[in-house]
Amino acid sequence: MKVKQMFFSWDIWVAILVAAISGFALFPDIPNAFAKEVYNIGISVLAIIFSVYFAALAIIISSWDNDFVGFLQKRGYYERLIFAFLASLIILFTALVYSIFVFSLSAFWVAENSTPTRQSVYWFIGYSFWFAYGLFATISSSIDAIKYTQYRAKFLTLQHEGDNNKKSGNGAL
Repeated sequence: MKVKQMFFSWDIWVAILVAAISGFALFPDIPNAFAKEVYNIGISVLAIIFSVYFAALAIIISSWDNDFVGFLQKRGYYERLIFAFLASLIILFTALVYSIFVFSLSAFWVAENSTPTRQSVYWFIGYSFWFAYGLFATISSSIDAIKYTQYRAKFLTLQHEGDNNKKSGNGAL
């Protein structure tokens, strides 16, 4: 189910579309200097998103209590939520590593004044895919984080109603 969930999610298909469009627009090759600058921008953006995302994930995970985890598990949300965050973290990390790799290649080719001065568009297609996938997976996980807060509010409401029922003698949660 989890692999199926990844391959049928909107974020991967939008990333594939972005990569295809960049490939068609720039085919068959692009200047090394241009590619290097674009990859550098990608590294900066992905590094910031990765660090903020990792911190947010740590906060969300540490804020759970056992009752709330049980509440999520009963409704089937817990595993999906954790998987979505883990997948997004891995995708972001992969995008960052790939961006560093292609930036390093481009920087080497530019510094060496290598011939040819252009690189295959396939490097850029790979970059476009991983960069877009990282961004869109983060957006998708952010939506999941919003759902998490909605689940938390629902849990607290149900817990509060249960406490009121216990106090008034009307039964338990």
